[in-house]
Amino acid sequence: MTHLFISLFVYCPSMTTFPFVNLNGSLIPAKDNPLSTTFSSGLVETMLNRAGTTILLNEHLNRLLRGMKVLGIQSDQDLNSTYLHRQITELISKNGKDSGDSLKVRLMIDTEANFQIELNELPVGALRWNKQGWIIGVYDKETKKKVEESNFKLLHHPVTYVADQFRKEQEWDEALLLNSDGNIIEGSRTNIFLIRKGIISTPPLSDGCVDGIMRKQVIERFVKLHRNVVERSCSLDDLKNADEVFLTNAIIGIKWVCKFKEIDYLQIEAFKIFKNLNMDD
Repeated sequence: MTHLFISLFVYCPSMTTFPFVNLNGSLIPAKDNPLSTTFSSGLVETMLNRAGTTILLNEHLNRLLRGMKVLGIQSDQDLNSTYLHRQITELISKNGKDSGDSLKVRLMIDTEANFQIELNELPVGALRWNKQGWIIGVYDKETKKKVEESNFKLLHHPVTYVADQFRKEQEWDEALLLNSDGNIIEGSRTNIFLIRKGIISTPPLSDGCVDGIMRKQVIERFVKLHRNVVERSCSLDDLKNADEVFLTNAIIGIKWVCKFKEIDYLQIEAFKIFKNLNMDD
């Protein structure tokens, strides 16, 4: 029987600060995890758990299953939201956390269909509005391929990993990635939205960006507000000429960008959608 493996941070399989993990359905001490350093390829889902509920669990699960199909990962485990909810809830309890706490849940599956679930504390201010704004830059030493696999959160993606390390060296809040056409597609940890003269744009999945869970939520919410989002290729000139820029992912929600190089951005529409999504409730 093959097994399934679930975990939390994208490039290092085991980064939990909690004593227990869920390995193939069993709760074990993290220090005794025999697979903690053996993952080389696969998929990862990073999810938010608030007050005992894993936010948008079905959406994360659907993306995981689609990614498994694309990568040819087959598992005998019947993955469904009820099963995952139970596994996550038991792990939270085993680690002595209160059901009212907000946590980051990392779900990882490798190409051998091993799975593990890990927990981590949320970054400080993860879901709050970033009043000071984020500073961004562009990582242009490598590009991301325009292939179907790029739409999923891969366990080890060298371009994304190196870009995030470069971000830290430059002391940016986020580093933007380019595809092979030289277009902006996403951040090392986020999806990107641009606003210019009231028109909201975001790179299409065909350009190689991750099919972000929060990206989809934001697009759907704009539609409900009778504001269409144009999915189109976005150039560096589009970034420079934008009135507003904001970034999204399932853990930080929405983060407003205040600066790229010498360019300053507004925060009017980004703040409206942030409040509409009730990210800081």
